[in-house]
Amino acid sequence: LNLLARTLPPAILLGIHFVFWIIGARMTPSANASLIVNMVPIVMPFLLFLVLRERVTRLEIGGTLVAMVGVLLLGYSDFSFNRTHAWGDLICFLSMLFYAGYLIFARKNKDLPSIYLYAVPVYILAGLFCLLLAISSQMISGSLIWLGPNAQPEWIAILGLAFVPTVLGHSIINWALQHIRGQAVVVLNLAQFIFAGCLGFLLLNEVPSHLFYFASTLVIIGAIVVIQRNTSA
Repeated sequence: LNLLARTLPPAILLGIHFVFWIIGARMTPSANASLIVNMVPIVMPFLLFLVLRERVTRLEIGGTLVAMVGVLLLGYSDFSFNRTHAWGDLICFLSMLFYAGYLIFARKNKDLPSIYLYAVPVYILAGLFCLLLAISSQMISGSLIWLGPNAQPEWIAILGLAFVPTVLGHSIINWALQHIRGQAVVVLNLAQFIFAGCLGFLLLNEVPSHLFYFASTLVIIGAIVVIQRNTSA
């Protein structure tokens, strides 16, 4: 029961983040959604202090600002200010807040002896929450459709999303939050767009713009500044 009490709140926050993100990302351009979700380092210092009374250092603030300049430069070039996207942008922003709240709990529960005791229940409970929400929503609309007529691609997508970004990606982030200072983790996580750009070049022959390299350099510099000192939990 104690483990359930400790993992249910982050599971609900993660589930709401998933729901809001899927809805919001479909209502706004991908550049808008990506830029908004990468604003976590801006709100994380406030959550760290409010929830854990953990203060960020000057180095962490400086590194965060440098890294965020890189992210904003890359995102702003494609960001679209459009009233038709306003609701999508707002929903993505709320999704980002729920995601940041979910991350805080990983740090709050760093005393657990194993990351598996935390991550596994969180993923299961978040999955059940989303499933029950989806079933309830469809039942209210008068129809209940599971995977549609062509289930194989749906299963491949579900398993891919479950094992790669969630079981692998989220577990690494949750583990890091239990061993490294929270602000350092979220700033380092900004480097994911660099990895995505490299994959796009290797797999899709997408050549990054010159701004991509400049933004990547700023994020790397910011990450180095953040982890220079006081990175241990």
